[in-house]
Amino acid sequence: MRRRHRTTVPDPVAAKAPDLLGRDFTADKPNTEYVGDITYLPIDGGKFCY
Repeated sequence: MRRRHRTTVPDPVAAKAPDLLGRDFTADKPNTEYVGDITYLPIDGGKFCY
């Protein structure tokens, strides 16, 4: 079993980013709403590919 690595340490006093889409990812027209996700893929040597 692989050991999990903590890649982010949140700042407890930092302001949270607002959810501007309200978790609704549908759009009436193309190019009006953009979302993203960062995926961490483990690779050899205990490193990550982002």
